[in-house]
Order: sequence, then C-alpha cells, then structure tokens
Amino acid sequence: MLSPTVTEVICSRTSSQLQTLKQIYHSTFGTYLEKDIELQATGNHEKILLACLNKQRYEGMEVDREMAAKDTKALYKAGEKKLGTDEKVFVHIFSERSNAHLVATNSFYHEGYKNPHIFLAIKGETSGLFERALLTILQCAENPAKYFAKVLYKSMKGFGTGDKTLIRVIV
Repeated sequence: MLSPTVTEVICSRTSSQLQTLKQIYHSTFGTYLEKDIELQATGNHEKILLACLNKQRYEGMEVDREMAAKDTKALYKAGEKKLGTDEKVFVHIFSERSNAHLVATNSFYHEGYKNPHIFLAIKGETSGLFERALLTILQCAENPAKYFAKVLYKSMKGFGTGDKTLIRVIV
C-alpha cells in the first residue's frame, strides 16, 4: 500500500512537474512510476493517481464558466444527489481540469447546493486515500501555500514533531 506522501506529491503538482517527475523516476529506478502505482495502489485511489500522472491539465488561469457550471452539476449528480457515488466523474474532473477551473467549480458548488463547498461533499461521499487525493487536489488548486502550511502545522502540533513530514515539506 502506498503512503499518503505519494498521494500528496502526485496530487499537489502540475502536469509539467509530474512529467519531469516521471522521467526522473524512470531514469533513477529503471521502472515506470505508473507501473509501481499499479502494483501498490488499489481501486479509486489508483485511478486518480494514474489519471493525474497521465492526463495533461491546462495550467493557465482562464476558465470556461459554462464548463465549470456543467462540472458542478455532474459532481452533484455523481455524489450527493445519488445513492452511492459515481467515482469516475470525480476522477475525470479532478484529474483533467485546471486549478482555476476547480476553484470556479467549487465556487459554483457553494452557490448552488446544500454543502457550502465541494470539500464537504467529498468528505461525505468518499473515504480513505481516494478522499485524501481529491481534497489535496482541490486544496492545492485553491491555495497550495495554505495547504502546505496546514501540513506543517499538523507535523508540529502536540507532543513531538513529525520530523519526516516537516523536513519533506520544508525541503
């Protein structure tokens, strides 16, 4: 089973950063990152990681508001409106849409549905590392510095320090 760190690294990076990561991973270890993901991850967690690694996401700031509104409806229908969850819709939108698009989608969700943010819908409809992947993608789309500030805070909160997390995020 993959560590949550792998999920965080993959889900917090841009498409161009992931392409570089994949090349360096292959040249360093002689195997493809996707192959190791397939061996270690399962289910929807595996699907979202592989989709993030293999789909080219637009990295600009322009947003097609009509498409964002359609994605909002699709996420609602696939999650809160439905008994059970159609995870394929979440994987598709979260792995293929730009950060700016996801922020706009979250804003539309806030305006139109009972949960004030997609965050709460994700928490209610998904679980485990799949939930963590979706939340990481959305939080990093909105504000990566805030996301990593929270990770750092959690690593230092309470007794002792999560040294590995602290060092990983700072470095």
